[in-house]
Amino acid sequence: MLTRLTIVLVAVLAAGCGDRSSETPDARNAATAAQEVQPRVLVSRTPVRPYPDAVTVRLFVQGGRNADGGARFVEPAGRLLTDGQRRSIEATVSNASYTGNNDTAACFIPHHFVRYYDAAGAQVGEIAICFCCAGVSASPDVLGPKAAGAEYNLLEFDFDALKAIIQGMGLRTDFDCEPDEG
Repeated sequence: MLTRLTIVLVAVLAAGCGDRSSETPDARNAATAAQEVQPRVLVSRTPVRPYPDAVTVRLFVQGGRNADGGARFVEPAGRLLTDGQRRSIEATVSNASYTGNNDTAACFIPHHFVRYYDAAGAQVGEIAICFCCAGVSASPDVLGPKAAGAEYNLLEFDFDALKAIIQGMGLRTDFDCEPDEG
């Protein structure tokens, strides 16, 4: 008897789960509108000079994987950047302050790494770049404070300008991207 009562109770409760047919169209539209994401709105964009105390900067480009699964770099020691190349790359970096939607691309599989070194040769920072999803990250973080009225900051690049700089150095920007994304 208890088992039959449990089955009937579960069936009755399950029948009402997710059923919104008793709601009016206006109530359904209001519920849907409340779930919609607010658009991302730029509050301000300011230049960033990452790791200003670094004396050496190298660009590493990952061109696939070795047989053991480890990263295979086009130039294993990285490409030493001139002061002009460093300035050109850093001119594409900005701290963008936003309100609204903070969704970001899920892929982020970077193949380009700008690594910064101090006078002793120790790495002091890295910017990782994914041209496939236009994602970027820095470690340690180089973002400044949020602008007044902003909810969050994002590190951003002018990806078209950065792509042109890197391709101008004779390096690819399309590793593991779809053919029309690289």
